[in-house]
Amino acid sequence: MSKTLGSLAVGAKIKDTNTKFLGSPIIWLKADSNHDGYPENSTTLITEKIIALRAVDAKEPNNTDSNRKSYGNNKYSVSNIDQWLNSDAAAGEWYTAKHDADQAPDNANVWSNYNEYDIDAGFLNGFSSLFKSKMLDTTLKVALNTVTDGGSYESIVRKVFFASKAEVSNAAENSIMEGSLLALFSANTNDCRKAYPTEECVTDSEYTSSSFNTSSAWYWWLRTPYSSNSCSVRIVYSLGALSHGDNAYSGSCGVRPLCNLSSDTLVSDEVDSDGCYVVLTPPTAPTININTPVYCDPDYNTGGIEGGKAKITWSAVNAATYKLERSVNGGSYLVIYEGDSESYEDTISDNMNTIQYRVIVTNSLGSSDYASTSVVVVQDNYPPFISGDDSAIGDVTTRIKYKYIVYDGDDAAVTVKEYVNDTLIRTFTATGSQENTLEISLETWNALSMGDNYIKIVVTDDNNATVTQTKHFNKIGGIINVVYTPFGTNLTICPKAINVQLDLKKPLDATIQVLATNNANDTQPVWDDITTAALSGHNHIFSNTAKQSGVDYYAVKVKVLINRNNADGEIKLYGIKCQLDCAVN
Repeated sequence: MSKTLGSLAVGAKIKDTNTKFLGSPIIWLKADSNHDGYPENSTTLITEKIIALRAVDAKEPNNTDSNRKSYGNNKYSVSNIDQWLNSDAAAGEWYTAKHDADQAPDNANVWSNYNEYDIDAGFLNGFSSLFKSKMLDTTLKVALNTVTDGGSYESIVRKVFFASKAEVSNAAENSIMEGSLLALFSANTNDCRKAYPTEECVTDSEYTSSSFNTSSAWYWWLRTPYSSNSCSVRIVYSLGALSHGDNAYSGSCGVRPLCNLSSDTLVSDEVDSDGCYVVLTPPTAPTININTPVYCDPDYNTGGIEGGKAKITWSAVNAATYKLERSVNGGSYLVIYEGDSESYEDTISDNMNTIQYRVIVTNSLGSSDYASTSVVVVQDNYPPFISGDDSAIGDVTTRIKYKYIVYDGDDAAVTVKEYVNDTLIRTFTATGSQENTLEISLETWNALSMGDNYIKIVVTDDNNATVTQTKHFNKIGGIINVVYTPFGTNLTICPKAINVQLDLKKPLDATIQVLATNNANDTQPVWDDITTAALSGHNHIFSNTAKQSGVDYYAVKVKVLINRNNADGEIKLYGIKCQLDCAVN
């Protein structure tokens, strides 16, 4: 279930988990709904806490006004902070000069080099696309100072902004009311205006003070200028009272922005562990695919794409209803399926020259965008066919010789290409049904790395209809290691000699080594090379005559190591036959 922003009480906490600043989700408070002068059907949000310390505007060394040259500009519409709050640009790319004397808030032009932000990303850069899509343009009234800007006010349109003096205290600036009191501040007391910095704000700040911490209220900016000069901006004092202001270039004062969202924005019906209603994300458009090529002949059936049919599939979305629409020959889209399935098989008729499909998802959170296939040309043609399927071959120790049949439903010649991995090894023309063999040469086989590889067959007819079969295989080889324990591990008498016979098939160039030990229970068994004896059928007398102190029993193990040496042909070890001679040594 869900609620809307408009239905929440003033003061409720709201969070979009994908809208972040300084690495953490921003927590907002509902400040009002349908506030006078704000957009229709809007909910006003203000950050619960001070999220950063930033200057409103850098000092402007080239400004002819001495105060702005030394302390920054208090005209909100051209301020650095206004530009930064409304930018989603990447790091270092949000700033452009707003007037001839404008200056970026770099280290040299903010108070005592504290908290420059010219190289930061724009404030909106960390916002989710959903949150940004719900933000509304808001027309704001902003007072002007009487010294350089003529007094009175200007109107600006912004998505993110600072509160005004009137909106937090119902007070005018030089007789200008910049809006009206927000419901969150309707008590009009110092306590309702107090704000505390977030932990991220304190950690991020270059300005440090024993009184600047997460448990102490702090100063925060308004958009209202101190109208009696050109450089000061009104602030809310740490105890909640309004102050005459601070110089715009001060990087020790807090940022607490506002925005308006559509009141129909959906949020969770219960709060999370932070006490926040969480903004819910409507479904995103699924991926959609159509098996191609598509044929109009109703008699053809390959088991993949049927002639006269097209299979459309799309990715799943939780608790969703899907609506599939089709456009024929460039015409309007019409609904051909609606339900909870994630696939649909469409019938293709002779009058269809081109088709295109799109799907939209709807669930309790809303609807997605459409996801569309490309335009598909319907072919009046039987495609070629390859026997077999894409199932893996498995472990392979010797060269592959894969037999298959290709044919074309129109009895036309087809072009066949055979690949090993991405390497083309053969191209030929086939007519009618015939058996072929994809054979990997010894040179190509030896060049393949151990592990996963694949063969691929691509068949194309004279209408460019193409089918592909791909079969993976796992090349194994090198040294084959077989360990055999013929007599158990609880021998009380030390074995003296052993006779080993192998039932083995191997290529001539493959090499073999046979090892045996009579103290296999020891931490470091003595392995004897018994290859000559094993291959000639003779007994081998063990070189070891004792077991390790503390080991109760003797044990015999035989190890057979076969090295293919890139030889072609099968290697099979059918069995190992052993006889043992035990005596007290």
